[in-house]
Amino acid sequence: MNINLLDNAEAKQLQQLIIEAEHIVICAHKSPDGDALGSSLAWKSYLNQIGKTDVTVCMPDAYPDFLQWLPEANTVLRYDKNPEKVQETFNRADLVCCLDFNQYARVEAMRSTLEGCKAKRILIDHHLEPQTDNAITISQPNMSSTSEMIFYIISQLGGYNDMTKDCAQCIYCGMMTDTGGFTYNSTRPEIYFVIGQLLSKGIDKDNIYNRVFHNYSVNALRFRAHIIANKMKVVNELHASYFIVTKEDMHRFHFIKGDLEGVVNSPLQIKGLKLNVPEGAFYVFPDVSSFFGKTLRGRTINNASDFSLYLLEEAGVATVTGEAFGDPKCIRLSYAASEEELRKAIARIKESLQG
Repeated sequence: MNINLLDNAEAKQLQQLIIEAEHIVICAHKSPDGDALGSSLAWKSYLNQIGKTDVTVCMPDAYPDFLQWLPEANTVLRYDKNPEKVQETFNRADLVCCLDFNQYARVEAMRSTLEGCKAKRILIDHHLEPQTDNAITISQPNMSSTSEMIFYIISQLGGYNDMTKDCAQCIYCGMMTDTGGFTYNSTRPEIYFVIGQLLSKGIDKDNIYNRVFHNYSVNALRFRAHIIANKMKVVNELHASYFIVTKEDMHRFHFIKGDLEGVVNSPLQIKGLKLNVPEGAFYVFPDVSSFFGKTLRGRTINNASDFSLYLLEEAGVATVTGEAFGDPKCIRLSYAASEEELRKAIARIKESLQG
């Protein structure tokens, strides 16, 4: 099985950048999830393994509470807590590794620090439309996670034999969390080859699963129940569902980072719901194929493009056909808007589809 992500020239270039670097920074996106943190800590472990002693992981803000057990997680520098220290670390760096984000905007408040850094940059990510003004851009949207990519890269650079159990745990956690415990985006055989290789390093996959998915506080469980019982709305016309969580909700249930991890996927358990799960952007992709061939207000809907145009003209809501994103049965809806605007948009869509 060929698991090399890089051609020979790219591999040599990456190796040379690492060899020449003395002060390395690894960073990931705002609100780092299991993949962002897992891939970053695994990459740090590998760099330490090959003799790079000055390697710092910097995050824009907090990672979920249930990831605190990850090896070296307590060494992460947070920009929101110590911007001066993070700025100083970037200023000293001669190599910055950007993991699990495709655009610099995704580090938000830390963006000026990242873009102002004079160090060479490496981007390793599995999301669409990566920023390419880097020394090396390694983009693989077909991958389950950035953590999976990190495994392949470490292996290609000759690091698998000396890979530590700690490194393997971080990779597995990243892959597991970005696939919902391998329940979606995880059908490629290579994923299970990687899992086998990680198990060979002595990781306890059941223990990792329990630490992530069976580790909620009483408040967190009650918050989740409240969302499902009182906040979730189902839009049958779109075979979709949504809910809106307010600051008041978060205060009421004493929210801490990670309490709602994965709850966005809960509506996928509803029979008949058809929705693609967003992996790193403010979009959802409802399946609208049930409308193909039907007539709405005198218009025949033949495809997603017709449906998007219908919503624009009849509901005043702008969407984008999913054809441009690899799924012609879907439309793309952005939820980068206020709660009030989202409610109005959903109401307009629902009214337009009822005749």
